[in-house]
Amino acid sequence: MSTPVPAPTDSIEAEAAQWIARRDRGLTGAEQDDYMAWLRAHPRHPAAIARHAAVLERMMGLGAWVFKRAQ
Repeated sequence: MSTPVPAPTDSIEAEAAQWIARRDRGLTGAEQDDYMAWLRAHPRHPAAIARHAAVLERMMGLGAWVFKRAQ
């Protein structure tokens, strides 16, 4: 049986999405420290980041595929 994915209204999921967006644009030194502290602050944080990173990777791949087909 698979583990259910938390609802998007879950604050950890929302925070993870924000961290992924920040990480994608590049973190400052202070943000990097805050990010690492956030990751260690709760056992669910790393898994939430992994889920959101996987979604971003799939979306970027889809975007590249659509762009390539349009050429």
